Amino acid sequence: MTRTITTALIICLLSSFMAQNADAKTYKYDLDGDYSIDPDGTLFLNTDDAEVTIVGEDRSDVLVVIYHECRIEGFRTRGGDDFEMIVTEENGNLRIREADTDGITIVMGSVRELYTVSIRAPKTVNLRIRGEDDDYRIHGFSGDLRLDCEDGDAILYDMSGDHFEISMEDGDLDMEGGNGMLDMSAEDGRITIEEGNFSDVTCDVEDGDIFLSTNLDSDGNYRLNAEDGGIEFTVLDGGGEFRLSFEDGRARASRDFDMVEEDDNYEEYTLDGGEAIVRINVEDGRISLRKK
Repeated sequence: MTRTITTALIICLLSSFMAQNADAKTYKYDLDGDYSIDPDGTLFLNTDDAEVTIVGEDRSDVLVVIYHECRIEGFRTRGGDDFEMIVTEENGNLRIREADTDGITIVMGSVRELYTVSIRAPKTVNLRIRGEDDDYRIHGFSGDLRLDCEDGDAILYDMSGDHFEISMEDGDLDMEGGNGMLDMSAEDGRITIEEGNFSDVTCDVEDGDIFLSTNLDSDGNYRLNAEDGGIEFTVLDGGGEFRLSFEDGRARASRDFDMVEEDDNYEEYTLDGGEAIVRINVEDGRISLRKK
């Protein structure tokens, strides 16, 4: 009996509170400011469910423009006015993150959010980006990039740095450019990387396809793996040895490649022009080698 009365009382209190807060409310947050950073400093960004644009330019400071709008129809234990961004300049670096919020949010009704982040920074800075359900558009940088996101897509172009670490869960990556080292991992998604000039590549995908075109370094090592998906590897310049393994799949190579070994689940090719080592493995999918 006591439990029944307590439950009924809670329902009555929630209903009363909802009635008092039934009108739609819109909360807005604006940030527009210039911040300092060293030319070889690092820009740290941590967001959740934002549309993010980051542009590298010939400039000495960082322009940060952030807009967040939250429209609540119904009941929410926390209002939309608790959103805040923290921007910190420290030791030549710049950190941008969402302020921490305490407690659990309960929503009875609907919440609509508009969240955009626009950053213009010196093109020589390094980027350390972390997000959850964000979409990214990043271009014009010659520094290192580390991108770690869960669900979201990323478009990277005009990237001339020497070190790229990218980790994604469910999302697509479209990238143009890049040198040196590439370490890429994803769960479900399509990975497309064009006009690369990499000397060391590690790329792993679970359910998805990899499309990679790059110059080959004579001392380079390239390792690509896909479980349920396909891999298309295009050589822009250079050559080497290509070792292809597959379980429930198949491999094919254009006539530019010379086959030197063939087994049930393994094929090996050579391509004149260099001594790179390329290892490609798929479990259930296809492998395609091309020379541009």
